[in-house]
Amino acid sequence: MWVTMIAVSSHVSAEEADVVPASGVSDTGPDDSYDRLMNIEAKPNLGIYIGYTNQAYGDPLVVQKTFSTEEYSFRGFQIGGDYMMHLGNRGGAVTLGGGIHLTTVSGSNKADETRRSKGAFGSKGVIGRATYQARFLTDQWFVPYGGYEVLATKYSLLDIEDGNRSAVAQGPVFGLMFFLNGLDREMAYQGYRDSGIKRSYLVSEVKYLTSSEPWADNGDYSLLFGIRVEL
Repeated sequence: MWVTMIAVSSHVSAEEADVVPASGVSDTGPDDSYDRLMNIEAKPNLGIYIGYTNQAYGDPLVVQKTFSTEEYSFRGFQIGGDYMMHLGNRGGAVTLGGGIHLTTVSGSNKADETRRSKGAFGSKGVIGRATYQARFLTDQWFVPYGGYEVLATKYSLLDIEDGNRSAVAQGPVFGLMFFLNGLDREMAYQGYRDSGIKRSYLVSEVKYLTSSEPWADNGDYSLLFGIRVEL
């Protein structure tokens, strides 16, 4: 009888025990595995983002000509990455990183109402930035952040006489990230298993960059919307 009880007990323990693979994440089910990923696995150290802005430099750039006034708009993308430094378990995170800034240039002549386009990526630049993310919970739905950004850009206007111009703009940035993992925990877990992505966010950001170069200083804010993943 004791032999039978020992055999049954051993059989149940073998079937019910969690078998944890080398990655440290259990395969017992998406919810359980996701919880282990969020609480046991190392916190993400690398962030990658891409965003779109419909007015990269705030208000349209107004250029006064001798016999006319021209207005320029810059629309395009910002792509970058950053290294994340976590301040303890609930102290938030500091990010240091950079990226590239690619925009199209389109202009209009207010005198004759004609519109012209410079074509794809008439403005190119590099970005350096530092931010603090106020993330205090493991599954925090909304993560606010703030920081400072420096943009060095080179762009050309529509007339050949204007040639290429360059400017350095800098100023504060503020944003809010929406945590996508909580919408579908199973998909988030599978995304981690397939690609190593631990967290995904929708990002909205406002920035106020000013420059000593009058051609680039519009004294207004610009908006950026995008997506961010963390590894």
